[in-house]
Amino acid sequence: MPSFVLQEPEGKTSTEVRDMVWNQVVAKKVRPRFQTVTTKSGKVILKPMDKETTDALKHIARVSTLLQEDRLRWPRIIIRGIGTYTAMVGSQKDLLAQNPELGIEADVDEEVVKPVFQTGPRGKSTTNWVVEVNPKYYSKFESTTLYLGFMRCRTNAYKVVTQCHMCLRHGHPAAKCNEKEQVCPHCGRKGHKALDCPAAEADPTCVNCRGKHNARAKTCSARTAYLLGQVRRTDYGIAQ
Repeated sequence: MPSFVLQEPEGKTSTEVRDMVWNQVVAKKVRPRFQTVTTKSGKVILKPMDKETTDALKHIARVSTLLQEDRLRWPRIIIRGIGTYTAMVGSQKDLLAQNPELGIEADVDEEVVKPVFQTGPRGKSTTNWVVEVNPKYYSKFESTTLYLGFMRCRTNAYKVVTQCHMCLRHGHPAAKCNEKEQVCPHCGRKGHKALDCPAAEADPTCVNCRGKHNARAKTCSARTAYLLGQVRRTDYGIAQ
């Protein structure tokens, strides 16, 4: 089921908006069933638990500015081994025409792939691209071979977890971090890096889950929880 983000029209507090949404749902003779989640940034998200509540919130989102439907993301894949001379932006038609095995017409009206960013070593003859794929066609692109220009490329699901180098939280890069002080990945305290940690000889303490491991550990429960959350917020087109 979709989630809905509470908006704050000018002159209204989040509590007032929440009360207005509640009254509108109740007015439709619906017994509200939803979970409310408040993010660290202060965003209030309503997660309906049944169809009746979902339909009521969808209607409110359509006819007012109180709610915005939080749509699921498109899944991402990484295409490896693309020639650095290959232009990915605006290349959908060429990609589909060169790979008829995908079974998608080159002149299809809808957007099939959206290039997101380039990754991999610089200064090489080949590179990698992370692209978003229309959920309707995701199964055709996951773990397959694509021909792009003069290169034979491999694709895989892209499930890398972004971790900030400043605060060590998951989900954003350091360039978008509000933290002013470096957080130590070893002890979890602010003001120094791991190389300068005064508690270097002691057991590590993860700033994210308080576990006895380095904050960059791939076995961190907070990292796993974030990754599972990303999966839940992604439309893989299973129902297609």
